[in-house]
Amino acid sequence: MPPRADSFACTFVELAVAPTCVDLVVKLFQANNFDPSNITKLLTEYNVAKMDLVFLPLHHDQFWYLVVANFRHGRFEVLCPNLDLDSIQCNAEKVIFNFKMTFKCAYPRFMLFNIFQMTTTFRSVICSKNHCDSGVFVMKLMQSHDGDKQHLFKAEDAKPLRECMAYYMLTHPLNEKYDTLVDTKRILNMHGVTVGWHQ
Repeated sequence: MPPRADSFACTFVELAVAPTCVDLVVKLFQANNFDPSNITKLLTEYNVAKMDLVFLPLHHDQFWYLVVANFRHGRFEVLCPNLDLDSIQCNAEKVIFNFKMTFKCAYPRFMLFNIFQMTTTFRSVICSKNHCDSGVFVMKLMQSHDGDKQHLFKAEDAKPLRECMAYYMLTHPLNEKYDTLVDTKRILNMHGVTVGWHQ
């Protein structure tokens, strides 16, 4: 049976046309003066008993990384798209602590597991110190990470992933601007690319 993944990432895809909303959520979890009640409502919109994974894409020091709350295995996974794990460790630990506090506030009677006993693992998913393509790798991780499989990208994966992600976002049914992109449709048709959304 494939894992159930109910995640903030889904919300982020829906809010792709309003990046300020994504920025607000990220900043709330990364804030020094964090107040769980500010974000509890967002978390309670989901049925925690049906969640295996929660994705938190985070931006720090000019690059993106991903924190995954892996409820199935009782751990937080910090997936970094470069080798510089030390640069995100403090930020990731703060976000994880804030997430735990929010979770406890949102689900005070939850008994399936203890959020405060979940361990944390840090892992690089690419052998590179390049920060430029971190967002592309994080988006790919949110699409494909199932909580079990270990991902390892190569630097040369960045270009095809950028192309695939651009196509994915452009042709996604939630892209409200797609119908107005006449030039884009013409270019896609010229190269024989079927227009329509495929996962």
